[in-house]
Amino acid sequence: MICIALRFFASGTYLYEVGDAEKLSKNTVCRTIRRVVIALQRYINTFIVFPGHLPTVAIKEGFSKIAGLFDGLLVGDQTYACQSFLMTPYPGPETKPQHDFNMALSQTRLKIDTTFAILKARFNCLRDLRVSPERASQIVGACVILHNIATIRKERVPNEYDLPPDDIDPFTQDHPAGRAVRDAITAEYFT
Repeated sequence: MICIALRFFASGTYLYEVGDAEKLSKNTVCRTIRRVVIALQRYINTFIVFPGHLPTVAIKEGFSKIAGLFDGLLVGDQTYACQSFLMTPYPGPETKPQHDFNMALSQTRLKIDTTFAILKARFNCLRDLRVSPERASQIVGACVILHNIATIRKERVPNEYDLPPDDIDPFTQDHPAGRAVRDAITAEYFT
């Protein structure tokens, strides 16, 4: 069962291809992968944790202090419209504070993008998941658990983990509420 799931995680091929290699039906492969994913979910609180020695509550409080009034924001790039819950860069920043905001947002996104790229390089199944959002989040969780185990064991990180550049929709319009939150953050932290 574990070998079938690992083959799927690593290859990202369709279930019938994984089944053909093992002489199993697509349904059997699907059920097998599901069982392994559910089994790995039991270890989510053991292998997906904040780094360091602080308790989770203290880390959350630290994030809240940093975020201030803007707790719970998502970070996006220019392919998304800026919204009250999703911060994106200023298109064509005109002032130093706007430029500084874009740099800080870019540095944050770079860490996130690098992590996603490493995960997708190690687990090709994450490149094109064709399952429900609930199942996708469980598969991602299983892959993150396996990635963290590999990291603990000091397994090498894949050499090639570049993601293709994002397609940018030139007609994406920022929402007024999003612009107001972005401007408030810029005024509070970058002026």
